[in-house]
Amino acid sequence: MKLTKTSLFVLTLWSSASFASNESQNNLPKEYRQNLSGYTQIIVDTDAEQKDPLIKVVSIEIPSSIVNTGQALNYVLYATGYQLKDLRETDKETLNLYSKKVPLVNRSFFRSTVKQILQTMIGSAYDISIDHVTRTITISARA
Repeated sequence: MKLTKTSLFVLTLWSSASFASNESQNNLPKEYRQNLSGYTQIIVDTDAEQKDPLIKVVSIEIPSSIVNTGQALNYVLYATGYQLKDLRETDKETLNLYSKKVPLVNRSFFRSTVKQILQTMIGSAYDISIDHVTRTITISARA
């Protein structure tokens, strides 16, 4: 078998990439690595969406039985484990937003993250802050 400069370069590049890949996997803690065979090793980890449910990409349609924006926000958050801040602690402007009717254009979303849907539904006049410890979403009017 005759090795040309090109094939030697490709072989060197492949072996260095393989070595770098193995090095980065070997730096992972043991509980994140699993050997499937003598040559195959996989990294055991959860999906990013499982770690942060608000970045899950969903397609959602708000049912016609949901009339107000506050109800629609709760509907979008339902499966994430997050909830809106307690209404007793919510400012007047945000309560006003929650009581508005859901715009027709905001009733259907295709392949968007939950966070993007929330931001779209509340509009540019409001900010979202997320407390990951209590899994609470606070929406407040921009100053």
